[in-house]
Amino acid sequence: MKSPVSFFTVLLYLLLFGVISCKKKETTVTPTPVTPTKSSAKDLKTFAFNTLTPAVTATIDATAKTVKAEVPTGTDLTKLVPTLTVSEKATVSPATGVVQDFSKAVTYTVTAEDASTQVYTVTIVVSTPIVNTGLLKMTQKATVSGADIGSYLANDGALLANNGKIYLLAYSKTNSGSTLDRLYQYDPATDNWVKKSDIALNRRNRIELAFTHNGKSYVGVGFSGDAKNTISECDFTKEPAVFTTLGVLGNASSVAQYSYDAGKLYYYSTNGGWGVLNLDKNELASFKIDTYPGNARLGSNSDKGLFMRACNGKLLFLGTADKDSKALTSFELTEFDYAGKKWTSKASSPLAKEVPVAVFVIGKKLYAQGYSETFIYDSDTDKWATVKSPSQFVNPAYLNVSDGKSIYYFSVNGVGFYQLSPN
Repeated sequence: MKSPVSFFTVLLYLLLFGVISCKKKETTVTPTPVTPTKSSAKDLKTFAFNTLTPAVTATIDATAKTVKAEVPTGTDLTKLVPTLTVSEKATVSPATGVVQDFSKAVTYTVTAEDASTQVYTVTIVVSTPIVNTGLLKMTQKATVSGADIGSYLANDGALLANNGKIYLLAYSKTNSGSTLDRLYQYDPATDNWVKKSDIALNRRNRIELAFTHNGKSYVGVGFSGDAKNTISECDFTKEPAVFTTLGVLGNASSVAQYSYDAGKLYYYSTNGGWGVLNLDKNELASFKIDTYPGNARLGSNSDKGLFMRACNGKLLFLGTADKDSKALTSFELTEFDYAGKKWTSKASSPLAKEVPVAVFVIGKKLYAQGYSETFIYDSDTDKWATVKSPSQFVNPAYLNVSDGKSIYYFSVNGVGFYQLSPN
């Protein structure tokens, strides 16, 4: 008789054999290697000139792909060393820390890890020279060419500020003389002059007054041999500019002084007396003022010894204390309230024998520019201050205009064009 243990032993061996057989049939799966994605980042992160004193950091326009910076006056643009940073894993050419000539635009190419590229255009300019004189800051601007910016322009041309632009009505030189036919537009935002179409004036015309009211510009044009001064509205948006006559300014053939304020043009002519033009009502009425401003000199020499400027709602007259003597002694300041027709003497002027070469208003202050000093009157406090005039102030032309914040003017003979503003 056979033992039952033997049967179970055989059965156990059979089960073990089955298990071992199943394990031998299993296969090993090897994972497929994953190739990492290369970066496409190619941004120019920073651009600076750290070797300059002080260091200058450029402005990067990520949308326009431009880089712009302004370096201090006197910097040599041909030997600048920029420091750049770019996206991680990207490279740049030319490389950071390499000397470059930035006297013209330079392109920098940033290459990403995946070999894609992005080009940036770098433009560097030198700061315009600025002269600080305590209360004044003067900046030299681009000048204009092609106009006779000399004695003709200083006496008979015009500067007008309108809608953020400066307009110059000027003479051109011809074989027969100088002709008042040029119009130029200056953009303070870009410091750039553009010549517009010639205007329809001729050699015998002269511009004796120019002002802006409610976004419109006006000129008073005299004509040689004529005893009248015609007021015209100027439309500089058209090509060529259009001049629309409004009327005749009294019997004023020679306007010695004028000033615009709050919709009214106040003028004094050597042959027509005092007058006012109400632009809101298009009035051409004139009136005579019988009371002179203190002892301020009026008459044939008023253009040399009297300055009339609208300031802080009043008319200020700066004139010589001795109206009859040709020898200048001192100046006095008188205020005229044209609403109440009342004269008031103001603070004693620090001006002595020196006749101001230009008198203008910025805000509530009157600036009387001398050859060596500039005298500033504050109409709120009724006080004067004196500062040294910048060297560029020497002998400037009388042609100037205010945009409400600054004064723009040409120096003598059109050598330079400047912006003068309070610090």
